[in-house]
Amino acid sequence: MSNNYERISQMLDQQKRKMFLLRLLTLLVVLIPVGIGAIIQSVILLGVGIVCALIMFLGFGLPTMRKIADLKKQLRDSEQM
Repeated sequence: MSNNYERISQMLDQQKRKMFLLRLLTLLVVLIPVGIGAIIQSVILLGVGIVCALIMFLGFGLPTMRKIADLKKQLRDSEQM
């Protein structure tokens, strides 16, 4: 009798280990692609942010600074006259 109980107990332990490994594998299969996707998304958003900042600076910042410089030059020229 006790031999049957030991054998059943060992089989249950093996099944528990298999289930644990299966759950761990399932978690890894799900979490690794999610993590990689999050990293890729962060890099893409960083790149988009840098491009937007450059477009804003080159599109609005530089022309505005040039316009301000031209207005200052006109003001100096009008004061000298």
